[in-house]
Amino acid sequence: MAALHDPVPILVEQRFPLKLSEEVPALRRLYEESKRARWDPRRAVPWDRLGAETLDPKLREAAAACWRRRAWLEATALTETPAFVVRFCMEKGREAETRMFLTVRNTEEAWQVEACDMLARALAPQGAKPPARPGTDAYAALFNRGLHRAAFDARNALDALVAVHCFFEDGLERALAEAQRAGTENLAIGAVLDRMIAAKTRHSFFGQIYLAHRAPGWTAEDRARIAAAIAQHMAEVEFAGYHMPWLAPNAAAREAAADALTAEAGLGAATPEQEAAALRRWLHDARVFLGTLGVALPEFSHALLGRG
Repeated sequence: MAALHDPVPILVEQRFPLKLSEEVPALRRLYEESKRARWDPRRAVPWDRLGAETLDPKLREAAAACWRRRAWLEATALTETPAFVVRFCMEKGREAETRMFLTVRNTEEAWQVEACDMLARALAPQGAKPPARPGTDAYAALFNRGLHRAAFDARNALDALVAVHCFFEDGLERALAEAQRAGTENLAIGAVLDRMIAAKTRHSFFGQIYLAHRAPGWTAEDRARIAAAIAQHMAEVEFAGYHMPWLAPNAAAREAAADALTAEAGLGAATPEQEAAALRRWLHDARVFLGTLGVALPEFSHALLGRG
């Protein structure tokens, strides 16, 4: 990927002639499914079963911090996804189904931001104000990486961006959400996680379908670029604690501690051991799928995870 501070070569718009014919039927079906799955966070969640008032104030503060971070995570996609839509519109020959699905994906991301924010506010002790941003300067920077600029940069291959952010990252988010749901006892929080898992399953499936559709036209260089982009994402984002704060104990100790308390209370988090297991399972599944497309993911290594 090009450095974000470099001058960005912008693509020349080639929208016309406008193509709306069906080219990837599986994506068209996924688009229709996503439209049918619309929901309202204010009505679909049994908020009266949250029971925040019965919780210890320190636990409420920890759980609120956990869900506030989830809102920040989801909010990063609110600029990323429209940038992908624009990129798909500008590149000649890109399929109409991609733009149609991504517009619905962006709406689903907005609902998830709203639901996470509502949980954080409801869980916070009376009078408590949520922090303006997560953790240390280094950790906060992960939530403002300028993904929209990367999507607009013509030097960044669109298929590689899809592989990282629409397949790999969304698939990891789904795997982590499933781990968080497994230990959740609260009915309101469980309802939010159920909706998030369903959405993230569709979002990752979009990436999987599209990569399989595009793979026959890839060169060896294209495949190497995709593998390198995912490796870079793992090193610079995941291993820096973006989704799992315990992977960055120096930068995100407060966030990791809040997650631990929230997991212990069954309020929508998972332990480091559970998240590590989810990560390993997803790495295996992603490596197998990409291998069928001729993309060989490298082995990853982290001091707290080992090799895998």
